[in-house]
Amino acid sequence: GWAGGAEKENHISLRCHQYSMDPAAPPFNLLVSTGRGLEERCIDTLREIMGDVDEGFCAHPARFSGLVTAAVTIPSRDAVRHIAEVVEREPWHNLIVKRVVPVDLVVPTDEARIVDGFRDLLKMRPPHPSESFRVTLRRRGARLDRDRLIRTVADLFDNRVDLERPDLEARIEVLGGETGLSILRRGEIFPEF
Repeated sequence: GWAGGAEKENHISLRCHQYSMDPAAPPFNLLVSTGRGLEERCIDTLREIMGDVDEGFCAHPARFSGLVTAAVTIPSRDAVRHIAEVVEREPWHNLIVKRVVPVDLVVPTDEARIVDGFRDLLKMRPPHPSESFRVTLRRRGARLDRDRLIRTVADLFDNRVDLERPDLEARIEVLGGETGLSILRRGEIFPEF
């Protein structure tokens, strides 16, 4: 019943807390899309999928319906690859786990902080000069000038733009006061962009 749910939530919080001792670790490094109202079921499914590869896996419903934020202790792209492999083998999970996006950096939702975050990411994950790119912005619960932000982030890249089939994607996932940033190559997101 109701009390069991509260105990379960406290267990999740305690479990998450014990693995977040590194103050430099982002609050989440995966953003998972599911159906509206299916967040808890998605968390259970992800816990089942990740249980054998990451004891430190932890997830919470995001403030926005249909989204789950998760923290993994293994590299986030390895986690996405593992989830994709399991869903391919066991396709019924695809009904719950719709999309999994690795998050490289979480910053406060502020245009200057987002741009600075991408400057840092470009040093850590520089694109090859021949790679094309696009900027994808998903805004939830925050007002940002969409066109200006996309243009400012795009200006950081020396690569050619390809909106249809880019080699990499500069992804901005705004969740209210927090924003997840990623530079993703094809195959590093599930399902592939």
